[in-house]
Amino acid sequence: MKDNTEKKKRLILLDVLKILFALFVFLRHSSTMGGCTYGAMNSEFLRSINNVMMSGFFILSGFSLFYVYSDIDMKNMKTTFEFYKKRAIAILPIYFLVIVLHLIFLESDLLMNLKLLPIEVTGIHTYFNGTFFLLHNGTTWFVSIIILAYFIYPHIQEIIKFFDKRKKFILLLILFSFLTYFPFLFKWFNISGTYANPLFRCIEFIFGMSLCSVIDFKKQRKGSYEYLTLFIILLIIEFVGVYNGFKVVDIAMYVVLGLLLYTGSLFIPKKDRKFKVINFLAHITYPFYIFQDLLWIKSKTLNPYIQSFDSNILRILMFFIILFTISVASIYLYQNPIANYLKSRLKKE
Repeated sequence: MKDNTEKKKRLILLDVLKILFALFVFLRHSSTMGGCTYGAMNSEFLRSINNVMMSGFFILSGFSLFYVYSDIDMKNMKTTFEFYKKRAIAILPIYFLVIVLHLIFLESDLLMNLKLLPIEVTGIHTYFNGTFFLLHNGTTWFVSIIILAYFIYPHIQEIIKFFDKRKKFILLLILFSFLTYFPFLFKWFNISGTYANPLFRCIEFIFGMSLCSVIDFKKQRKGSYEYLTLFIILLIIEFVGVYNGFKVVDIAMYVVLGLLLYTGSLFIPKKDRKFKVINFLAHITYPFYIFQDLLWIKSKTLNPYIQSFDSNILRILMFFIILFTISVASIYLYQNPIANYLKSRLKKE
């Protein structure tokens, strides 16, 4: 299976979204578990915007995969398994590294973690209620869900491709209805929320796929700055809405996120630039998120030491620099060598 990434135009604004999602998750975690403060961005704002960011992450993941792979026939099982192998190479090495580092440096209750190891290694721990904070300070739950999303992706892709445009819009409307209904359901009956709910997050993932399927990418053109302008306006609307606590944002969030992806995917810069910094930052967002496990509550030495600093700015910088350094090092010294080795082995098969 040939990867279509190089054939498709790079969606630079979606990389910007990816970076923003990762950054605000860091702000939220550093506020609640790192003792950092961000002025007007109080804890309530960061909690609310974090929910938007995580929804955006799953929608963007489904959207991006469909954008890259939709031209490939996934009905062939060989092609499907090649897709699985590529996705596994992309996420599992760093995930397993986090498991090992956590066991060695952070886990005081080793016996508990050994008991949980089978569901942890297989990435199914999110499906067991009560394990959220037992494993990795709650920072790896999304890996468990994204593994499921990757597993269902080839089958959902072929179903969506089978639909005509009218049926694709109907599917999009049904998914939107579920996504706006579920939070009210959980609130009405005081049951476990949507944050780490596998079904809810997979519906967001499929929503992103469906959204991508109805966009006419022939409208992409260089210098389409009306899309850039709309993209910026939508970002401002989302942030201002969350900051002011507009309850309508619970319903409108998916509309705004959908429009952000729509406008962002149709914008092509006028000049053919590489945007190396943006590409680089987007590339390290995955380790930037998952390695936060090493910084927060279970870190009995590093976390209290940094929180002891009187300067809030220094605390923020220390947490950020450490996390950024670990993320970059893990990509270039660990992930890339392993990925290159595994890819070379796959080519020989």
